[in-house]
Amino acid sequence: MDEYNQYRNQQRAVCKGITAKSREDRQQILIRLKQRKKEIRALAQPWPAKKILLSEAVAALVIELRTLKTSTQKTRQAQFPKSLRTWVAERAAEGDARAAAQLRGWRYADQRNLRRLDATLEPNALHIGPPPEDNQKFDWADFIQQRLLAQQKQQALANQIAATRIWTINRKTGDVSYMLNGRVSVIDRGRLVTVLNQDEATIVFGLEMAVQKYGSRIACTGSEKWKRMVTWCAIKHGIFAQFTDPEMQGAFFQEQLLANPLQLRAVRLHSIETRLRTEETEDLIFTDETDAHLLLSSLQPATQSRELIETLKASQQPEPKEDVGGDLTIALVQSSTGQPAFKVSIHEGKRQDIIDLVVQARQNAYRLMRSNLRTHSNEREGR
Repeated sequence: MDEYNQYRNQQRAVCKGITAKSREDRQQILIRLKQRKKEIRALAQPWPAKKILLSEAVAALVIELRTLKTSTQKTRQAQFPKSLRTWVAERAAEGDARAAAQLRGWRYADQRNLRRLDATLEPNALHIGPPPEDNQKFDWADFIQQRLLAQQKQQALANQIAATRIWTINRKTGDVSYMLNGRVSVIDRGRLVTVLNQDEATIVFGLEMAVQKYGSRIACTGSEKWKRMVTWCAIKHGIFAQFTDPEMQGAFFQEQLLANPLQLRAVRLHSIETRLRTEETEDLIFTDETDAHLLLSSLQPATQSRELIETLKASQQPEPKEDVGGDLTIALVQSSTGQPAFKVSIHEGKRQDIIDLVVQARQNAYRLMRSNLRTHSNEREGR
């Protein structure tokens, strides 16, 4: 057990290093895009020519981020610690007598437990359980197989997106058409991104391009089938978007909650972190109350943050505001659409401190999510 714990801690440290490196690489990619956009806008060229260059830059970013994500997942999976039984079985196969003895001990214990269970079963009752052959499974083989299949599908989708290339450029309007899977699939018109078919890779590429160009708040027009496909792809591939269509946003939010509320929290915190790093203005506008609450909860207890927001909403002042720990000021204002929003004003020299706290909150959400997944898996295995 000492050797296994040492191995597991070592592999966990490796995985943390991979994740940290991926986070740094992602941030560098975003910084390069931001710099590239500034350079393009400063060029002495007509706007249609700039639109083409901006579209190319965003498309390259989407491909690079998708490739980075898939590569990181694959590398982490290869380095992720094996379960105790798998590790012991491998040691036994290498000729370790202690590991072989441990495997025999587990087998005898499983047989004893099975006989003890059989002896206590009521004869005139219905007993429901897994097939007999499943009782011989010592590890999470099905779970691992599902993970491998999911990774293969992700790799196939990433390969399709990576093969994206420009098909036509309209020099008069600056529209850029992209080809995926052998046909023109996405058109970047500057103010709009048009997706022409319902291939999964095409929708993911178009959606990620739109999020990078316009931010997380986006509007979708099309049939109900199109909207369902977009919502499904956003949920499946972890693309955080705030849809202006109430039904799409409601479906997206509910599906995310059903999938994992901690994952939704982590994704939202990552979006907040990205805004803090990339938006240079001192004032940030949050049209979603949940995001404002998450930001405040990174700086103080969640109950206190909720009370502060409710106090602002109940205030009769024109633009009520409150100071939060000397780090920022939050005020209740009206957005450009006339809807209530929260304006967060960061105090001088406090931005990095706030970013560090948001990162810590996001990491805690991921840590709790992984812990819950392990607990749920152990419960399913009867451990």
